[in-house]
Amino acid sequence: MIQRMIFAIPRDGKVYVGTTDTTYDKLPIKPRITVDDQNYLLDAINGIFPTVYLKASDIESGWAGVRPLIHEEGKPPSEISRKDEIFFVGVGADHNCRRQAYRISKNGRAGC
Repeated sequence: MIQRMIFAIPRDGKVYVGTTDTTYDKLPIKPRITVDDQNYLLDAINGIFPTVYLKASDIESGWAGVRPLIHEEGKPPSEISRKDEIFFVGVGADHNCRRQAYRISKNGRAGC
């Protein structure tokens, strides 16, 4: 049974359904919908509205996007906070700043 909230928005005779939380470890240039994501949403819809019985062939189109989340050890994507966070890195020299920024972007946290 699906435990996460999803949305279903009717518009112009169609229904937009979403969303999923999938860890995406590729370059976010052209993200694609995975079969698992598609099946997750179909299972959710069919579980809530069993008389509808949608299948993959009923899908007319779809889109995917990537939302950056701050990694939290041991948590799946659906449990990670969506609140905005700003990090400030203050260091003495310009080359240290670049090194710190690189470490933060690589590891998600500062550290020497």
